[in-house]
Amino acid sequence: MTLTGMVDRHFQRSAAEKAVRELSGVTGIVNQLKLRPPRVDVSEIRRGIEEAFKRNAEIKAVNCPHFQSDTQH
Repeated sequence: MTLTGMVDRHFQRSAAEKAVRELSGVTGIVNQLKLRPPRVDVSEIRRGIEEAFKRNAEIKAVNCPHFQSDTQH
């Protein structure tokens, strides 16, 4: 038996093979199921980058002696 097609996750590929392996009359399996590439949400990536830039700027501002008050010297 040959399995063909696309699945989203590796566990689905393995589960399909396991399911047909237990069928009566199946003597061999060729698993040609392919994994789909992960879906990329560009807006989510952009938001993550912007948040990282903001965190980095806040950390640098806290550590910059020019922005610290006189009570901290």
